[in-house]
Amino acid sequence: MYKLTSLIFASLICLTPAVAQPTDASFCQIGGTWTIVHANGAVAEMDVIQKANKFTGLGAEGRNTGKLTGFIDATEVEFEIEWSNGHTGQYQGRVNRRQRFAGTNNDKADPTQQQLWFVKQRKFCSEAFD
Repeated sequence: MYKLTSLIFASLICLTPAVAQPTDASFCQIGGTWTIVHANGAVAEMDVIQKANKFTGLGAEGRNTGKLTGFIDATEVEFEIEWSNGHTGQYQGRVNRRQRFAGTNNDKADPTQQQLWFVKQRKFCSEAFD
């Protein structure tokens, strides 16, 4: 009886679907230097650190310094940069087929005024386009 019960239990475990667990490898690897180029000509240099699907960074746009916080979901990103001049930029974007982030951004105080931006450096998201 013990062997039969064990066999049935083992069979049920084998038939139970596995639940995918998120890992660092399931996200684009986006840490490192970012050069964010805005449509208005402004360029921000940020040093970004990624932990799983969240990332933070510090950088500058001219004499204006900023703190970046955000998250990534597969190939889509959302982040904010709190600037030393009191403004906060809100960014939404995704990795394009050239493996560069691009999207729109606005000042948090005026979300209706949007502009385009992109990150010059390529990011490691090739698995998203296999």
